[in-house]
Amino acid sequence: MELRILFLTDGLFPYVMGGMQKHSFSLCEQLLAKGVKVTLFHALPQGMAVDEKKVRSLFKRGTENLMVRSFTFPSKDNLPGHYVRENIVLSNDMYNKYKEEGEEYDMIYGQGFTAHAFIKADIDIPIFIHFHGYEMWQKAASLKTKAEHLLLRKTVKWMSLHADYVFSFGGQIKQILDSLGVEPDKQIEFPLGISSSWTTREIRPNQDKPTFVFIGRNERRKGMQELKAALSSLIKENREFHFHFIGPIEKEERIADDRLSYHGQINEVERIKEILKASDVLVSPSYSEGMPTVILESMSQGLAILATDVGAVSKMVDSENGWLIEAGNVRALNRALTEALEVSGENLLEKKRASLTRFKDNFVWEDLITDLTFIFREKVLAFQKDQVQA
Repeated sequence: MELRILFLTDGLFPYVMGGMQKHSFSLCEQLLAKGVKVTLFHALPQGMAVDEKKVRSLFKRGTENLMVRSFTFPSKDNLPGHYVRENIVLSNDMYNKYKEEGEEYDMIYGQGFTAHAFIKADIDIPIFIHFHGYEMWQKAASLKTKAEHLLLRKTVKWMSLHADYVFSFGGQIKQILDSLGVEPDKQIEFPLGISSSWTTREIRPNQDKPTFVFIGRNERRKGMQELKAALSSLIKENREFHFHFIGPIEKEERIADDRLSYHGQINEVERIKEILKASDVLVSPSYSEGMPTVILESMSQGLAILATDVGAVSKMVDSENGWLIEAGNVRALNRALTEALEVSGENLLEKKRASLTRFKDNFVWEDLITDLTFIFREKVLAFQKDQVQA
């Protein structure tokens, strides 16, 4: 059957940075390459104007099956709960546009809160939602973060219980959905993927001294405070290593030491690949995650992974290809970094090879998309059958 999808997202890479926004771009790209008809409703930050032709030009194949509608992400206030309120306004704007245009779709796929108004309207089209990490039920890095999580829970739980289908990466995320009462037959466990174009042809030998890399923003949930403490300890011990930081890390948050290189925000994929290829181990010390894209990108380049056991990270990392540690535990992070420094060259190379093999076997978009479109068609047909019988 021909598949017509209304695709909702609160942002699209490269206009909005983040794992969910990267996933929105990649999934849309793969659906178009498969011949699926996609109408993309996406939000842009305040003050950013992007011609819809320019958005279409991001996609290399299947653009004859693509329609694009751009929205401005609303800005309400800075009072507690503003993020949920802003997202609900965005969802209402998208729903009103959907009603105004009157196009017919087989299904609606909504990232984050974007499908809220569609679920509330109880339309007769199956709605699939994807909250990725369900971070509001994961460990909070501070009391402020915990309070923010509590403000998100009511709406996220309501959407998860009332959507027709809910995506999960598995691992601890499945446990969260089960605890919320989301019926097992509504849950769709499916991994994140990235393009095969990321796959390295060969794993470079280990660097002369162990080289680490961190990719991300300087936000509390990313574990930067714990990472700084662990690195300061290694520097005091005069350990030999090098550490790359990719992302907007403020100068006052940086450690002044020649062993650390701060590259700032990098949007050029080839430059990111260069730094990854010059590294041995990705470090991801987050308090909460879904299935981080940066881990997949690093695995595709043949890096070992040192990460916290949060979200669905255990689906990607174990002792075979890296180190899995408790979130928020500086001692555990310091111990794992020390082990990575002291592991034999051959063992480190084995971990790096295991990462690349696991990526090729499980997380390549071009392989995954066939299974995903089959799932979409199967669920849509089942929904339509239930509607007829009702």
